[in-house]
Amino acid sequence: MLYLVLNRALSAASLCLILIVPAYALQSDRQQEVYVEADTADLDEVSGIGIYRGDVLIKQGTMEIRGDEVTIKTKDRKFSSLTSVGMPAKFQQQLELNQSPVFGDAKHIHYSVVDGILTLRKEAKLTRDGDIFTGNYLRYDTVNEKVKARRAEDGSERIKIIIRPETLNKSEPAQ
Repeated sequence: MLYLVLNRALSAASLCLILIVPAYALQSDRQQEVYVEADTADLDEVSGIGIYRGDVLIKQGTMEIRGDEVTIKTKDRKFSSLTSVGMPAKFQQQLELNQSPVFGDAKHIHYSVVDGILTLRKEAKLTRDGDIFTGNYLRYDTVNEKVKARRAEDGSERIKIIIRPETLNKSEPAQ
């Protein structure tokens, strides 16, 4: 009887730990220093807006944003959102310790750090664990792992999705 109670308690504790790990990966990124490379920077500390131009690279923990122009909005000296414009702009972040990073390419990328929403517009591509989504508009909820995809308004660019079988995802990481 004691074995059964201990086994259930350990199973419950393990489940809690598994559920906490993805959130911890994001939290650890938020606690890291921010590294910026750019040709120019316009910073307004009062409004909390920084605009960086010229082959911009922003890194914080596992998160990396690249673009021709990146706008960062902060609140209390922490990211609230990032917008990157480029040909293409690029985003990558390790959301969970046991999975490959999320990669995003588009002409316009917006990432709301507060709610974990990554929005890619114009020639957008999102790759996660070997699955590939392309289209004019992609919205990825990193917290709930949900993707919304839309075709171009004029119908010229339809969405395309490639979903890899689980066995392929485990054998070789995709980018």
